[in-house]
Amino acid sequence: MTCSQDKKPVEVSKPPQLDKLSAQTIKKWETLRYHLEGAGVKTLTFDIAVTSKGGMTGSWKATGKYQFGRDPKKPYGVLTWEDAEIHSAMQRRGWTATAFAKDIRKDSTLMALANATVTGHPSRGRAILIVKGGKTKEEQTLLFDSAGVQIGEIVGPMKKRINYEIYQGKYLRVGESYQMPETEAALKIQYGTVQKLLLPIKLTEVVKIRKQLLSDLTLVFSNHIINGKKPGGQPKKPSTPGTGSKAANNKKLSPPVKK
Repeated sequence: MTCSQDKKPVEVSKPPQLDKLSAQTIKKWETLRYHLEGAGVKTLTFDIAVTSKGGMTGSWKATGKYQFGRDPKKPYGVLTWEDAEIHSAMQRRGWTATAFAKDIRKDSTLMALANATVTGHPSRGRAILIVKGGKTKEEQTLLFDSAGVQIGEIVGPMKKRINYEIYQGKYLRVGESYQMPETEAALKIQYGTVQKLLLPIKLTEVVKIRKQLLSDLTLVFSNHIINGKKPGGQPKKPSTPGTGSKAANNKKLSPPVKK
């Protein structure tokens, strides 16, 4: 029996309230980053194979499916797991339809800020956006470098750093790292070419608590159907998309200095 994370109707969301700096910053960032809608993807479906390699969460395997763009009432798409237990485990880890839509939708940054109030603060050439309300109960801080690239995020005690490579002049998200008191995590994204498009084909996520392995997850994506067409063969791993973004990888994450 399959279990979908999207059975409940999507709640009515209102656009975030943005001041001038936050509106300019987000608009610029959406033009800089690589997203599949910008590459011509209108609908996308793929199978997911999950493997847990051990740690405190144990060793196990599971399957799922993700569908994007098939239902206008599901703006983040539909994510379905093989049973309720896997559904709960993956949801606790943040693997929901929203996570998969992040690199597909051209407006995913604005969608993530729905119902929130956002104020921008300039800081040594950077833009720091303070988010209140919306989906996150705790105060949220979004960090952008002088080039307009989102380099990190702070939510409560959690600090996230985002890594990119340049692909066709766009910033391609290739990994993230998280830090909390006694907890650290790292996410890596591997891409492949499908129908001449660059798509994520493999994700790995390692989480440690007090230096001890909590979980080691690998998600492999296959059987892609893009805009209703299923390509033959397996995704091809490309050469390195581009050079790493130094501006995106070497910034210290810190909240704005209050004047």
